[in-house]
Amino acid sequence: MEENYPIKYVVITMYHPGYSSILSDEGKSVMGYIVGKAIVAEETIRYRKDGKSDKIYNVVVPYTDLRSKIITLPKYDAYGKLLNGTLIYEVFDSFERASEYSDELNDSLRERVSMKVFQNYYGKREYKTILEEELAKYEYYLNECKEYEQNLLSKEVDLVVESNKKTLKRK
Repeated sequence: MEENYPIKYVVITMYHPGYSSILSDEGKSVMGYIVGKAIVAEETIRYRKDGKSDKIYNVVVPYTDLRSKIITLPKYDAYGKLLNGTLIYEVFDSFERASEYSDELNDSLRERVSMKVFQNYYGKREYKTILEEELAKYEYYLNECKEYEQNLLSKEVDLVVESNKKTLKRK
């Protein structure tokens, strides 16, 4: 079966509602960033006042439940508005480049954890203990994310990323 949607690698933000981190925001904590494949449903160019432009992609992650064999395709309402898309600013033709970007974001997240502990606890007796605990918690959840990434990529093996063509091919 062949569908006419482009497939690209994207970096997916992993949240965990029960993960209590020093960086928690509104009950959701970013656990880490992983690489996955996504269907590019829309590509938009936004022009700014300074004359520059940004590309924005509306993508659909094809497998949100690893237990399911059903692929999620873009769904539109009667007016042509995408119902199940996510806006992102970066898509990649190669796993390697997406993985580099994911690693950069994870390193930045690790630094934010350290900085937040520093801001809240530096000079206090428990600073070093809390820093070690928060970094250990971060590493644990990042490892969980990476394991999920491997499972997701093995599930997405039927989705082929082709940089020179803009078509989705499913084996």
